[in-house]
Amino acid sequence: MYGLFDLVSLEGIYPLLSPGVGIPLERRVKSVLPVGVIARQAPSSSTKDWSASLLQEVVDCLQGICLNRRIGLGPICQERVLVDLISACGELAFGPNVEDGVTTAKYNNIFRILVGDQLSAKEYFSQLAPQLFDLLDGQAGPEMAKAAAFIIAGILGQKAHGAPGKAGWNAFAEPLLVCIDPDPFVPDPAQEQCGSTLIPESDLKLALGRLTTLTTSHPNPGLSKRLIGRVLFPLWGLLCFAKKTKKTVWYEQTAAIIRLYLKLSADVNEIVKLAEEMLFDGRIARNNREGWAYGPGGEGGIEIRRRPKVNPQITNMIEQIGEIDTLVGEFLLILGSGVVDGSIGEVFLGISRRLLRQSRSPDSTLHRLVVGGDSDPRDSLQVLIDAKIAQGLLEKFRERLAEKPTQMFELINQLLEEFVERCKAQRRLLKELKEPSLTGIGHISQFPTTIGGAITEPTAEGESIDIVSTGLSLLTAILTSLNSDIGEQDKIILSSIQTSLEFISSPFEADIPIALSGTATNLLSLLSIHSSLLPPASLASSSSPNPLVEDKKTYALALSYLSETLVPVRAQGLHLLETLIQSRSPLLDVQATITLLLSLLQDEDEFIYLNAIKTLTTLADRHGNTITKALVERYVDRGEDLGLDQRLKLGEALLRIVQRTGAALIEETARVLGDGVVEVAGRRGRRLREMEERQRQARKEEARNKEAEEAWGGEVPQIGEDEETERLVNITKGWESESGEEDTRVRTSALSIYGTAVETNAAGLGSLSISTAIDLVVSILTIENQDERAILRRAAAMLILSVLKALDEAEENGRNLGFGFAGESLAEVITVLKYVQATDNDGLVREYAETIVRELGVWRAKSLLRAPTSVDVSSSLANLSRGQLVGLPLRNSEGGTRPSIEEIE
Repeated sequence: MYGLFDLVSLEGIYPLLSPGVGIPLERRVKSVLPVGVIARQAPSSSTKDWSASLLQEVVDCLQGICLNRRIGLGPICQERVLVDLISACGELAFGPNVEDGVTTAKYNNIFRILVGDQLSAKEYFSQLAPQLFDLLDGQAGPEMAKAAAFIIAGILGQKAHGAPGKAGWNAFAEPLLVCIDPDPFVPDPAQEQCGSTLIPESDLKLALGRLTTLTTSHPNPGLSKRLIGRVLFPLWGLLCFAKKTKKTVWYEQTAAIIRLYLKLSADVNEIVKLAEEMLFDGRIARNNREGWAYGPGGEGGIEIRRRPKVNPQITNMIEQIGEIDTLVGEFLLILGSGVVDGSIGEVFLGISRRLLRQSRSPDSTLHRLVVGGDSDPRDSLQVLIDAKIAQGLLEKFRERLAEKPTQMFELINQLLEEFVERCKAQRRLLKELKEPSLTGIGHISQFPTTIGGAITEPTAEGESIDIVSTGLSLLTAILTSLNSDIGEQDKIILSSIQTSLEFISSPFEADIPIALSGTATNLLSLLSIHSSLLPPASLASSSSPNPLVEDKKTYALALSYLSETLVPVRAQGLHLLETLIQSRSPLLDVQATITLLLSLLQDEDEFIYLNAIKTLTTLADRHGNTITKALVERYVDRGEDLGLDQRLKLGEALLRIVQRTGAALIEETARVLGDGVVEVAGRRGRRLREMEERQRQARKEEARNKEAEEAWGGEVPQIGEDEETERLVNITKGWESESGEEDTRVRTSALSIYGTAVETNAAGLGSLSISTAIDLVVSILTIENQDERAILRRAAAMLILSVLKALDEAEENGRNLGFGFAGESLAEVITVLKYVQATDNDGLVREYAETIVRELGVWRAKSLLRAPTSVDVSSSLANLSRGQLVGLPLRNSEGGTRPSIEEIE
């Protein structure tokens, strides 16, 4: 077989390669070739017309042999001719003499066929549009629909073709828009009939689908604004009609388009204008334009019908009043899901200021609905709508609105001033009406409130009272969450608000509701508390930043970032949180922060959980005891609530914190840590839930294998798997104990954590804990000698080394750790290590054992001789992997005693 492969390579590949490509023949391994076959490089000049096709045929043949696992020649092919095959592919791809199959001239010929020179843009787009629309409708699949959307978006994005009135716009945008908003059409006298169909249901549904695909497949804010912005009001009317008639599919599709527009393209002015057109239910006939309205479609959907030329506003007034609450609720729902948080406050300010302007106008309809005359009935309804929207925004988005207190203070001040001024004006008017005078007679027509011909005292209008009440609730929320230090401008506004509140809370103002008066009284108390905490009014005090206020903003921003889905944004949230921890902000709640960081440890993205570990380590500088206890409790996981990966991440966090804690690892913290990790590392842990889950998975795997064997007609052959691969797979499976014990990887992690703790502060752990750990290590090295437990034995050996390093360092520094290796304990450890060195089936474990035995001898001799110079215990472990474990040092340092010689075995 080797000879055949060499023959194919030397005769079919090498002669066709460019000079310098491929391994030189004198360095290539060759079999004994048949008589007459001479290995040769490619000639300097050769004909490539036939060689390129021949080389391609050879490559295809060899590639099929390499990738075909059934014939079993793949390993031989890869071993013998893989390099030659790669060289041949390189020759075909980049060879200077291989002619490129596609040239620019060929492309130009194709383009001339597709687009003739004499074809105008209008004719070209008119022929292209139906084809792209078919693809956009999904007739060729969703991927082709996205491709068509990108092409159409590219055409509409060109100023020469995509501007309104241009050929591209007329071919692609106008057909969509006129189906949704047919207002520009002049009515056809032959078809002008009230109630007749103007846009059929099928056309309207098709236009909505195309608009959805076009805007969602190509999320371009400019394109969305140009397309959706032109039909925003008709889309809103369609949404409300679908909601009213319970057309769920139509409602969801239209709502998705409006949300996308608000999220990508809309500004505050457009949102406020949408609120102004909330009653939109179609176009009104005017001049030569035809009116239209929505109606039930012939297929159970929605269609657009012609509307009579009479003004429908008066006839629909009562019906529209009943629908206002539903419309406002729908507007707030769309606003909450489609607009970014920062724009909510600006929308509220825009609507509230418009409401204030209406209330200041001489013909204000804030406290009455006027029907008839020259006024537009919708003006009266619009005041009511604005009031309800403002009230709904205050109730639903109170926390978001409170983020900008200065603007809210200004608006609330305007609301209160308008309300107080209106109450005073009504009181003056009542006084003039009760006193006979020419002025009072002139004001009778301005005061229509009569009961049986008698003049009654006016009361503040209901909508105005609701707005003021909700505004006072917002002011309460702001003041309760406001820091004591506010700016000079805010203090001036609050002083004006206080004056209005004193008027509203006055017990002599009988025309003001008691609930409103009580709220104003409570707010006066809050203002007095804040005013007592305020520093003296000065420019310096108002301009100096308050750290607590900044921390509050940073904390809120961090929490908002952590709730995002994008990994970089969440990582930035962790960075902001770590900044607050480093600055020791009093705003942070330790338990809440620990809970938040522990939840982030379970994140699958390593960029997040590694940063969470880093932040936990930073927090441990001040609250090491609390964090260590929380981590150990979750790491032990007695309730079996966490998986393997989650516990290993907790172990990594514990390791980092132990390293950072250093000498502070003492007393209760050290005891909790030592007991927890020794419990996990021991063999007594039982994970019954995990065992049941493994058994279920094993049964499923067995059932799948049985089905495969039945389908195969016998045992399924394992192609391409050798004994070494099978052994590694068995080792990996062996880490998951089937008897319900702890996972070997978690136990190894626990031993590593304990070793780090020993090297960090062995005295803090105490002799009892370390003695227990050494006993555990000895039992692991002697009993658990299976192949799959090799990583556990390595960690156990490294734990002994960690103890030895801690003892050596303590003796060098003249410290007494209260324990040590001596007598029977030392002899037992050395005996076990020598046994492991001679019998263990893992080479790395044997190497560890040999090194530790040698270093134990060095340490023992050094301890007996009291050598003044230090012997680096880990000097001969330079080539070993980093590890840490625990031992048993016991040596009292007594200065001045003479060295003694002791016979040792």
